[in-house]
Amino acid sequence: MKEARLLPRLEAWAQEELGAQQALLRALEAHERSLGRGTPEEIETTVRAIGEVDPRGSARRGELDAILRELAAAWKLASGTLTLGSVAERFEERGARLARLRTELRRAVVEVRERSRRVALVSRQQCAIVSKVLETVLGKDGLEGIRGAVVDSRA
Repeated sequence: MKEARLLPRLEAWAQEELGAQQALLRALEAHERSLGRGTPEEIETTVRAIGEVDPRGSARRGELDAILRELAAAWKLASGTLTLGSVAERFEERGARLARLRTELRRAVVEVRERSRRVALVSRQQCAIVSKVLETVLGKDGLEGIRGAVVDSRA
């Protein structure tokens, strides 16, 4: 039974994806903290850290697609019809670990999405504040046309 050997690969994929989502959540939490009270350098560091969290993301997605295609072929299903949940159900008792990983992964993805939205909101609010300050200081045109101007702070 070819599909039986695919179950451990799928479980390993889910475990790795769960780890990546948890790492991304930690990076987003650090970034949110830095937005609230960090220096510009700390904010830049946390932004960079978010980008470096999951270098295998697209490769891992390709691995999932390949495993699901193999399972679909083994079960004579149309490609693209399987999900982690449906695979776990088809494996019945042997799919219990995959079902648990799927639940944990779903929870982690929801947390990442919510944290990402909060970080985006804080970032937009800060951008609006900076824009308002620049408009107040420099006028409606802001920094347009100003390149490398030296300002005498004593004036």
